[in-house]
Amino acid sequence: MKKYFVLLGLTLALGLFVSNNAVAQWTSGGGKTWTNDMVGIGTNNPASDIHMVRTNAQVDFKMERPGFTGNGAIARYRMQTGEAGLGGGYIYNIAFRRTAGEVEMVQGMYDPNAGLWRQYNGFNVDTRKFSMSAGVLNAEYLNEGFTLFNGGGAVGIGVSEADAATKLAGAKLGVNGKILATEVEVKLFGNWPDFVFLKDYNLMPLNEVEQFINENGHLPNVPNETQVKENGINLGQMDAILLQKIEELTLHIIDLNKRIAAPHLSMCLENRKATTDNRRDTGTGQQSASRQTPTGQGREE
Repeated sequence: MKKYFVLLGLTLALGLFVSNNAVAQWTSGGGKTWTNDMVGIGTNNPASDIHMVRTNAQVDFKMERPGFTGNGAIARYRMQTGEAGLGGGYIYNIAFRRTAGEVEMVQGMYDPNAGLWRQYNGFNVDTRKFSMSAGVLNAEYLNEGFTLFNGGGAVGIGVSEADAATKLAGAKLGVNGKILATEVEVKLFGNWPDFVFLKDYNLMPLNEVEQFINENGHLPNVPNETQVKENGINLGQMDAILLQKIEELTLHIIDLNKRIAAPHLSMCLENRKATTDNRRDTGTGQQSASRQTPTGQGREE
């Protein structure tokens, strides 16, 4: 009898120990195993549904589908508020998959209001292409710092992937369309054409300019229509070329003004001299007449 009470006491003690150090209660059925408890891996005090801790190495969470060579999801990670369907739940999905034989990682969300999956970005490891997909309607960056592209590539807007190699050749930014800006600043690394006003600048005479235009159909040192159609124009260089032509034209106008003004000035000086001489002669005649009149009158008396 005494042994019976001893065994009963040990059983109760063991029960209390197990109760105070309870493990997760697992239920199995239909090829599934589940629990309503938090699960800790490497910790006996999980703070979330699954809490993994490893102090001497990195923590790994591994999903694997060995031998899979077809198209479809290899593995996926999903968060959702409900099941898919109109009026159902929102679902956020990250999928590691193979499409048309190429492996890619994509992100998307299920829109229960439209009943559609909206894929918004993906990375294809075979083509090394990152894409922002049709699921994105607008993209807005609210960062207060810089958005930088530091590689050797280029940025194309309105440029297809097929045309990028030719359309963006040698460029950092290509825009197929209208650009609207409140301010554009172009910094040149060459000379600004104020050298036109230097004393030793070789200004082309107007008769040579005329001859060049008659023979070529455009101004000297200015690209022609064919060149512009094929190569476009460099905005900064073209502004410098146009300024150079304006400065050359200004010099021609100044020279022409001098040539026009010189004969006119000479004529004005001659007219002024003639007027002065005429006034002098007229004044002398009047003075002689005024002197003779009193004498004549005296004689008459």
